[in-house]
Amino acid sequence: MGLKPNQIGEMENGRKASTFLKLALLCEHYNITADYLLGLIDEPRPLRNAGPDAGDSCHSSERT
Repeated sequence: MGLKPNQIGEMENGRKASTFLKLALLCEHYNITADYLLGLIDEPRPLRNAGPDAGDSCHSSERT
């Protein structure tokens, strides 16, 4: 992903900001929505289903 553990810690603690690209990479890596990472929702939601037809894009058009 190109992020060091201390960089992720700085983002978690609000000391550093991220770019949209890094946010998208984190979403893809952890298979989680940006809403959850940004603290906009409390329950994590996956970006994609774990099934065989699951897409591999961080851009999900399905919103629940």
